[in-house]
Amino acid sequence: MSRGKQAPSRAFDPALQELLRNGALNVIKITCPTKEDAIRYRSRLHRLRQAMQKENHTDWRMLYAACVRIDPADPKTLIVEPQDHNFSKLISKALGKDFKPAPTEEYTVKDDDPSEINEDLAEKFLKSLREK
Repeated sequence: MSRGKQAPSRAFDPALQELLRNGALNVIKITCPTKEDAIRYRSRLHRLRQAMQKENHTDWRMLYAACVRIDPADPKTLIVEPQDHNFSKLISKALGKDFKPAPTEEYTVKDDDPSEINEDLAEKFLKSLREK
Protein backbone atom coordinates (compact mmCIF):
# COMPACT_ATOMS: atom_id res chain seq x y z
CA MET A 1 0.00 0.00 0.00
CA SER A 2 1.46 3.36 -0.97
CA ARG A 3 1.58 6.36 1.32
CA GLY A 4 -0.77 9.23 0.69
CA LYS A 5 0.44 12.46 -0.80
CA GLN A 6 2.30 14.60 1.70
CA ALA A 7 0.91 18.08 2.36
CA PRO A 8 3.07 20.98 1.16
CA SER A 9 4.60 23.24 3.81
CA ARG A 10 2.25 26.08 2.87
CA ALA A 11 -0.66 23.90 4.08
CA PHE A 12 0.59 24.28 7.68
CA ASP A 13 -0.13 27.18 10.00
CA PRO A 14 2.89 29.56 10.00
CA ALA A 15 2.68 29.57 13.81
CA LEU A 16 4.05 26.01 13.77
CA GLN A 17 7.25 27.25 12.10
CA GLU A 18 7.46 30.02 14.69
CA LEU A 19 7.09 27.47 17.49
CA LEU A 20 9.93 25.35 16.09
CA ARG A 21 12.17 28.41 15.60
CA ASN A 22 11.60 29.48 19.21
CA GLY A 23 12.08 25.90 20.40
CA ALA A 24 15.51 25.79 18.79
CA LEU A 25 16.59 28.47 21.29
CA ASN A 26 14.23 28.09 24.27
CA VAL A 27 12.39 25.35 26.13
CA ILE A 28 8.67 25.60 25.41
CA LYS A 29 6.21 23.44 27.34
CA ILE A 30 2.66 23.19 26.05
CA THR A 31 0.09 21.41 28.19
CA CYS A 32 -2.59 19.98 25.91
CA PRO A 33 -6.11 18.98 27.00
CA THR A 34 -5.39 15.28 26.37
CA LYS A 35 -2.51 12.90 25.73
CA GLU A 36 -3.90 12.26 22.25
CA ASP A 37 -3.81 16.01 21.47
CA ALA A 38 -0.14 16.13 22.48
CA ILE A 39 0.63 13.18 20.20
CA ARG A 40 -1.31 14.73 17.31
CA TYR A 41 0.43 18.10 17.74
CA ARG A 42 3.89 16.46 17.88
CA SER A 43 3.07 14.55 14.71
CA ARG A 44 1.94 17.73 12.96
CA LEU A 45 5.23 19.45 13.83
CA HIS A 46 7.21 16.50 12.46
CA ARG A 47 5.16 16.47 9.25
CA LEU A 48 5.83 20.19 8.74
CA ARG A 49 9.59 19.64 9.03
CA GLN A 50 9.44 16.70 6.61
CA ALA A 51 7.47 18.75 4.08
CA MET A 52 9.95 21.63 4.31
CA GLN A 53 12.92 19.28 3.90
CA LYS A 54 11.30 17.60 0.89
CA GLU A 55 10.77 21.03 -0.71
CA ASN A 56 14.34 22.05 0.20
CA HIS A 57 12.93 25.08 2.01
CA THR A 58 15.65 27.50 3.10
CA ASP A 59 14.72 27.11 6.79
CA TRP A 60 14.30 23.34 7.07
CA ARG A 61 17.65 22.82 8.82
CA MET A 62 16.81 25.48 11.39
CA LEU A 63 13.53 23.77 12.24
CA TYR A 64 15.35 20.46 12.83
CA ALA A 65 17.43 22.23 15.50
CA ALA A 66 14.41 21.88 17.81
CA CYS A 67 13.62 18.61 19.56
CA VAL A 68 9.89 17.84 19.81
CA ARG A 69 8.94 15.32 22.48
CA ILE A 70 6.27 14.41 24.98
CA ASP A 71 7.09 14.74 28.69
CA PRO A 72 7.22 11.19 30.12
CA ALA A 73 6.15 12.53 33.54
CA ASP A 74 3.03 14.17 32.04
CA PRO A 75 1.95 12.72 28.66
CA LYS A 76 -0.31 15.75 28.03
CA THR A 77 2.75 18.04 27.94
CA LEU A 78 4.53 18.62 24.65
CA ILE A 79 8.09 19.96 24.93
CA VAL A 80 9.88 21.83 22.14
CA GLU A 81 13.50 22.49 23.07
CA PRO A 82 17.02 22.80 21.63
CA GLN A 83 18.25 19.38 20.40
CA ASP A 84 20.98 18.91 23.02
CA HIS A 85 19.19 20.65 25.86
CA ASN A 86 19.27 17.55 28.11
CA PHE A 87 23.06 17.41 27.76
CA SER A 88 23.81 21.14 27.99
CA LYS A 89 24.92 21.04 31.61
CA LEU A 90 27.31 18.13 30.98
CA ILE A 91 28.67 19.70 27.80
CA SER A 92 29.30 23.02 29.58
CA LYS A 93 31.08 21.23 32.43
CA ALA A 94 33.24 19.21 30.01
CA LEU A 95 34.26 22.38 28.19
CA GLY A 96 34.93 24.22 31.47
CA LYS A 97 32.25 26.82 30.77
CA ASP A 98 29.49 28.23 32.95
CA PHE A 99 26.14 26.55 32.34
CA LYS A 100 23.43 28.87 31.04
CA PRO A 101 20.08 27.06 30.83
CA ALA A 102 17.73 27.89 27.97
CA PRO A 103 14.77 30.02 29.08
CA THR A 104 11.55 28.06 29.63
CA GLU A 105 8.10 29.17 28.51
CA GLU A 106 4.96 27.30 29.59
CA TYR A 107 1.53 27.40 27.95
CA THR A 108 -1.74 25.59 28.52
CA VAL A 109 -4.14 24.84 25.69
CA LYS A 110 -7.68 24.74 27.03
CA ASP A 111 -10.64 22.88 25.61
CA ASP A 112 -13.04 25.19 23.81
CA ASP A 113 -15.95 26.23 25.99
CA PRO A 114 -19.12 26.01 23.83
CA SER A 115 -19.96 29.62 24.77
CA GLU A 116 -16.67 30.75 23.18
CA ILE A 117 -16.93 28.83 19.89
CA ASN A 118 -17.46 31.99 17.83
CA GLU A 119 -14.82 34.03 19.63
CA ASP A 120 -12.14 35.44 17.34
CA LEU A 121 -8.92 33.36 17.41
CA ALA A 122 -6.71 36.41 18.02
CA GLU A 123 -8.91 37.44 20.93
CA LYS A 124 -8.61 33.93 22.39
CA PHE A 125 -4.82 34.15 22.18
CA LEU A 126 -4.76 37.58 23.87
CA LYS A 127 -7.13 36.30 26.54
CA SER A 128 -4.83 33.37 27.30
CA LEU A 129 -1.89 35.76 27.73
CA ARG A 130 -3.90 37.93 30.14
CA GLU A 131 -4.74 34.86 32.24
CA LYS A 132 -1.04 34.11 32.89
